[in-house]
Amino acid sequence: MAVVSKFRNIDEFIEWIQRRLGNPVVPVFDILEDDIIDCIYEACDEFREKASGFGNVESFYTLPISANQEIYEVSEEIMTINDVADDSLYGIHTLFSTENMMYSAGMIPPNFQSKGGGFLDWEMSMQYMEMYRTKYKSKWEVTLWELEDKVRVLPTPDQDHTLILQITRGVPKLKLYNQLWVRKYALALAQEHLGGNRTVYQGVTLPGGGELNGDAMYQRGREDKEKLMEELETTWQNPPGFYMG
Repeated sequence: MAVVSKFRNIDEFIEWIQRRLGNPVVPVFDILEDDIIDCIYEACDEFREKASGFGNVESFYTLPISANQEIYEVSEEIMTINDVADDSLYGIHTLFSTENMMYSAGMIPPNFQSKGGGFLDWEMSMQYMEMYRTKYKSKWEVTLWELEDKVRVLPTPDQDHTLILQITRGVPKLKLYNQLWVRKYALALAQEHLGGNRTVYQGVTLPGGGELNGDAMYQRGREDKEKLMEELETTWQNPPGFYMG
């Protein structure tokens, strides 16, 4: 069995798909690189949305908010905001507070760069968030504008705070490029797209003989896509990942 190397960027992914489609023996001039990129992104989005624990993970995100400001830029990896806690009573920056100790241990990270924790860290964090919700119900409503990678915080803050967001985070696309399901699904989408384009040339004889069979390629891509989607919905369902960074 051939070993597929790890992709270091999207260009290597594009080249891999082009080779699987027959290039350079049969040039794939009838599908643009932009079309292939669309196929790759669609495969990543499907996997992120439906493969819990593999394409997306539960995490925390600290959001400093400022007086008289409602709109804030956030990481593009945030898919949903599931809960909000406010550090104004004790606070991340109050020495020896629960938040401060959790923050220092990397259990409530400032971004996605901490080393992370395991199941126990996750359980402790979740228990703390539940206690915080019970005792100190947050007054903040945080709305994610996913297409703009921004959030809106209401009511408008009257002083500086730090909000702790419990989020669902999508795994970065570069990591998903090396997920076998994503590779196969992107290829199936590209086959379906290319096959549809080649039906225009149905019956045209190639130099040296042979014909482009667009219908067969389209059907193969469509069948592979349906099988992979069934696999995604039945095999890749897992409890959320315990990711602390």
